[in-house]
Amino acid sequence: MKPMRFLLALVLMLSLMLTAEAKTPEEVAAERNGYDALKAFLEAPKSKADCTSTTQLIFHCPYAHAEFKVRGLERPKQKSEFDIGSLDLDIAAGGELINFDLPFYIVQDGTNLNVYFYWEDKWKKLSFNDVPLDELDNHDAASKLALVDHAVLLSDSMGQQVIQVFFDGAKVANLLSNAVDKNQNQMKGDEAKKADAFGKCLSDALIKTGTIEMTFNIDKATRQALMIDFNMSPVLGNVLREVAMQDDVMKMGLSDILNDMASMTQLQLYEVNDYSGEYDAKEFVLPKKVRKAEDVTKDMMAMAKTESTKTQ
Repeated sequence: MKPMRFLLALVLMLSLMLTAEAKTPEEVAAERNGYDALKAFLEAPKSKADCTSTTQLIFHCPYAHAEFKVRGLERPKQKSEFDIGSLDLDIAAGGELINFDLPFYIVQDGTNLNVYFYWEDKWKKLSFNDVPLDELDNHDAASKLALVDHAVLLSDSMGQQVIQVFFDGAKVANLLSNAVDKNQNQMKGDEAKKADAFGKCLSDALIKTGTIEMTFNIDKATRQALMIDFNMSPVLGNVLREVAMQDDVMKMGLSDILNDMASMTQLQLYEVNDYSGEYDAKEFVLPKKVRKAEDVTKDMMAMAKTESTKTQ
């Protein structure tokens, strides 16, 4: 009788497990509606309306805290964008708190891109021409949907839909690997090896993370994203664990620190978009002192070229 009792217990246990994992009709409907809402959002034509945005990237761990803030105005019809931002970093080291603050402006005019930043008590400028900015997000809706594991409609009220989207880490890793491979064709020697090592760390981290979570608040009438919440902490934690296993890192004795940081580090992105058209144009103008910034593009490019030659 013991074998029969064992088999009966096993059947009951499996039955309970399957019942626990089975989704309710409400959960199935929420996923179906979530995917449909996401599909409608991605397939909607891009708006030509002006948009002001506020973006905040927050990094925190027991050793450092950083906040990257950007306030921007995008004018699609004029193919221009103006961003005012700052990077504020606090580092705890040697019993002291070290602060680093970097204000900046980013001005896009067609395919021309200018970056202004305050460094060593002076405003400086980097200029880039013929930058294919419009091609940075040239993936169609189908290719984006192919990266989605599942989506859940959390709320559908007041003319807005809140969708929680889970991207497949392995598919995102494959997309990034293809992009890295294209860039590596222009690299040589140690530079290519380092890029390959980092690419592998990022790819392995994404695969181990499994799914990457983002939440969208979408206006049903215009199909525009009003708010975006992106929790990057799980991915960053796995990246730190992968980097901790690299030979160079182990030789420097940094593996233990990185592994400790992996479980204590948070990285969160928030974005708020306003399409109402109510903004003060004077806010998005370069101050006179910034316009007089020293152009350091040639010096920076020469320095980067020299460092690249050294590594080779």
